[in-house]
Amino acid sequence: MKPPDTQIALNDLVNVQKYPIYGRDDPLLQEKIGAFREELELTGCAVIRDFIRPERIEVLQNESRQLSRFAYFSHRKVNPYATQEDLSLNPDDPRRTFQAFSNGFVARDVIPPGSITSQLYHDLAFQRFVADVLNLTTIHEYADPIAGLVINVMPDGSALPWHFDTNDFVVSLLTIKPDDGGLFEYCNGLRSQHNENFPTVKSVLNGDRKRVVSLELQPGDVQLFKGRNSLHRVTSTTGERHTLLFGYATQPGVIGRAERTRVVYGRVHKAHLEAEARSRADGLLD
Repeated sequence: MKPPDTQIALNDLVNVQKYPIYGRDDPLLQEKIGAFREELELTGCAVIRDFIRPERIEVLQNESRQLSRFAYFSHRKVNPYATQEDLSLNPDDPRRTFQAFSNGFVARDVIPPGSITSQLYHDLAFQRFVADVLNLTTIHEYADPIAGLVINVMPDGSALPWHFDTNDFVVSLLTIKPDDGGLFEYCNGLRSQHNENFPTVKSVLNGDRKRVVSLELQPGDVQLFKGRNSLHRVTSTTGERHTLLFGYATQPGVIGRAERTRVVYGRVHKAHLEAEARSRADGLLD
């Protein structure tokens, strides 16, 4: 497959006047990193506004629209853990609360290496910037042949319901904003490695908004979010919403679970089946 017909240097795409990521020792960059690191530590989420130059956003939007034809769409009911319903559980258990899921995902293996989306994901300066904000020495690209670099496509009227991520953090870039709705909402640190906190999760699912933070993102905004322990969702959209999802990890060799991959992307790879025997170290539900 040929890459979309858009060619642009990354230092002309990124708003380097505001975020000089190609000069790591730049005092302005270090000031920004410190502020984002503090925001991430306090709230579990750092929003990097106008990371993409405003006059270049259309380039990413056009690429996203071209690639969206390869999206696999799924319409189903899911609980926050992407597990099957267990009728032996109490009816008030959040694992028995299922909400509508209607999304499309463009998988990594159909995104051309020459695309801007792919180039940004692999860019070492961008990865270093992300690692610095996360206060990590280094980050690793996913070893997953399908996930890791993904375009989330939300058509008109779709929603991404309350859920927890399988990875510790996610890096996202909004490219297309819907006409209305499509707000990112989250509850920071709702569970921990030693406590699933089912009662509070259930209260949020029932409409309790005391801990809910709502963010309205703009095209070109990058978001670093710790979603493993923070319940989150994207509200229903009026008009389409596209987001680039960059999957990095603290350890090399990360591969998604086979069943979740099959549900989200409609297929699995041999690598998923081989990794299935390995259990998650934190013991949390997926």
